[in-house]
Amino acid sequence: MPDTDDAVRAIALDLYAAVLDGHPIEVVLARIAASIGAETAFATMVSFTDGSTMSDIRFAQFGFDPDALVDDATTWLPQDPRMQIGGRLAPGVINFADHIAPEAMVRSVFWNEFNARRAPAFHSIATSFAEPGDVTGIVAFQRPQNGEPFGAAETRLLGQLYPHIKRAFTAEARLAAAGPMLSCMVAGLDTMRQGVAVIGPDGHMRHANVALVAMAAQRDGLAIGHGGVVLADPRARAALAQNLTATLGTAGMAAQSVVATRPSGATPWLLQVLPLTAGGHFAGTTGALLRVTDVARRGVSNSAALRQMFGLTASEAALAAALAGGDTIAGHARQRGVALETMRSHLANVRRKTGCRRQADLVALVVTLS
Repeated sequence: MPDTDDAVRAIALDLYAAVLDGHPIEVVLARIAASIGAETAFATMVSFTDGSTMSDIRFAQFGFDPDALVDDATTWLPQDPRMQIGGRLAPGVINFADHIAPEAMVRSVFWNEFNARRAPAFHSIATSFAEPGDVTGIVAFQRPQNGEPFGAAETRLLGQLYPHIKRAFTAEARLAAAGPMLSCMVAGLDTMRQGVAVIGPDGHMRHANVALVAMAAQRDGLAIGHGGVVLADPRARAALAQNLTATLGTAGMAAQSVVATRPSGATPWLLQVLPLTAGGHFAGTTGALLRVTDVARRGVSNSAALRQMFGLTASEAALAAALAGGDTIAGHARQRGVALETMRSHLANVRRKTGCRRQADLVALVVTLS
């Protein structure tokens, strides 16, 4: 039986790899069972939606007759003396040899009328855990009656593995329960006209919606690489990396914007980085959303709406709409026949009234409202 830190680390990595790779949870059970010399094992996970409504029950087994496990769970579980004791103990590692004498197990109705015939699992050790309102679970391991009881060495090893078992099995249960919701989320992103990339806390892209893939297909200064969105404009590329780092490292940071020029000379890409924090079924999810807008394809901004929402004058609203459409301050000044300094004064007023310190943020705001 492994008893070194390296062995525990290897088993823990196998646990996480199985969950991340979507391998059957039975593979995980078999790996842990082998590490403590158990012949059978089972896991039961119960997921909740709102803290009280049961949304999912999952069973997994290693070395058990599946029908016997279901029969146990539906009929015999209340008569199992181990469950009666386990329900009174705090979550953690439980070696039932410390709580139930072998003679008491042999005399029990549970052993004589069911377990000895259907699932000869006599000696037991288990880990139990509970995330209030989220996932409750037990992972148990057994040896037959003619085997040795689990001892201090197995209890110690399972104690070292306990935090990894809890994290891995809880994550597996959450993923199983959230699967349909994740599909709905992806489908929703794919209906958006703006390009959207979901960025994980490590900075790597997890998903690109249909619109973003179509933008990259234009090969006009924007591509999707191994790590995520890649910009041809070196300044914009550096600014995007800086904004992603800042957003991922600062909870609740306000949206940041980057304007990336395009080799074709078309209106630049507008990229916005928004912090991603989720609740409910996705509680604990962190990362960022990268929103990409093809400004040239957006409708002309409604100057009247800008004036009403932010108290802009007609000249200030026209300037904001022009900038959102890809024009420059100098170009708009020439078109209106106004001095450049006057136009800069208008821009300062627009920034003050909208709360946008940078021109890129102003463009992002106006485009969003278009």
